[in-house]
Amino acid sequence: MPTLKLSSIIHIIMLVCAIGFSSIAYANPVKNLRADEIYTLLDSGNFISDEDNRKLLSEYKSILSDDDIIRQELYIRLNCWSLPANTTEEMQAAVKYADKYLQIYRQPAPSLIQIDLQYCKAWFLYAQGESDSLFADLNTAILNAYKLEDPRLIADGRSTRGAILSYLGNFSEALEDLITAQNLYESLNLTYWANVNLGELANSYRRFGDARTALTYQIKLEKSYLKNKQIYEANLTNNQIALSLEKLERYEEAIERFQKTRDFWLTENNPIAAADASISIAGNLISLNRLKDAEVILHDAQKVITPKNDNSYSYMNLFMAKVHYQQELYQQALIDIDQAEKAFNFSNNIRGLNQVLQLKSEIYQASQQWQLAYETLKLFVESHLSYDKKVLSERNAEMQARFDNNKIQTENTMLIQRDKEKQLQLDIMKRNEDMQIIIISLVAIILVIVSIFAY
Repeated sequence: MPTLKLSSIIHIIMLVCAIGFSSIAYANPVKNLRADEIYTLLDSGNFISDEDNRKLLSEYKSILSDDDIIRQELYIRLNCWSLPANTTEEMQAAVKYADKYLQIYRQPAPSLIQIDLQYCKAWFLYAQGESDSLFADLNTAILNAYKLEDPRLIADGRSTRGAILSYLGNFSEALEDLITAQNLYESLNLTYWANVNLGELANSYRRFGDARTALTYQIKLEKSYLKNKQIYEANLTNNQIALSLEKLERYEEAIERFQKTRDFWLTENNPIAAADASISIAGNLISLNRLKDAEVILHDAQKVITPKNDNSYSYMNLFMAKVHYQQELYQQALIDIDQAEKAFNFSNNIRGLNQVLQLKSEIYQASQQWQLAYETLKLFVESHLSYDKKVLSERNAEMQARFDNNKIQTENTMLIQRDKEKQLQLDIMKRNEDMQIIIISLVAIILVIVSIFAY
């Protein structure tokens, strides 16, 4: 297969920038139908087991030629998002992978592969709990996506950033990002990713106290996923519904939902995810004062969950501290709560830390350690007041974001229209190039014929 000329490569890159990530494979002049089929399947977002995912990626890589530049870069991007992330070591390896290829593809800048690899790196840093260090590069990557006027990459970036900001409790910026991404995904007819993003929007509403609105979105999403037989996505949504029910103090219903989630992960042979669901069940059992049942479940979870699973580990120890506190085992409760505090600090989970401070103060008070109880309670009140003030600000900003929704939609419509206009211009340029080739070929044929007659 001949090597592509520089002018052809430049033309391909321009075309790719115009049509975005979701259809990039089809802009490649190198024909490879099987590769495009695999890419479409992997980019669809639909659930594929880890084993099948690796097989498809390996096949994708094996059928690419060296001069298939576009698909080679697509493989690097897909592979980054598909790297295992069950332990801290695996997440660190994923970040190194992204850094390696960010260095290789540092020029020209900005480029599609740079932006997507930066998103991937940011997501794995967030999964490790290193939230403070990721925003500078993530923000730059999103700005570069705007420079390339690529709606899909803009949507992906703002959805990613919105999900991270929501988890960290920065709801106003999270809602602005998620609403923008929602409108873009819907404008691009990317139904699957629009649903994923809507799930994050629902999570944001639940986190700042509007669990009823969250539940409304989540139940609609679950029905949609079940109708389309998207079992994996339906399970994730079921888990979010359980969290909303817990927030609404409908504990029995929440337990049933969490049990369903746990059973799913057990059938998928994912013991860590199953143990995480069990920890949530224990939390609801504590709220129902079923301490013995909760303790048994938490002891089972301790066989699977380690400090490397920081989010699950933090709540597991928090709930164990609650059990021991209510059993008047104050010394053991303090050991548990210290472990929970370390894990919440590592992941910068302010909501979790507030729960830790409140319970810690109660344990100190019950064990008659008055000075420590006072100091911890003071820290809790200060932290809680600060958090409440922030949440109130976020609620006001959320209302503003709802009113600004039309503005966001207008801006996104203009972006989509510019993208279509750019695509039309590229199509015209392509047709002109084709006409030039045809004219040159005809002239050459005429010259040959004239030369033969002259001879």
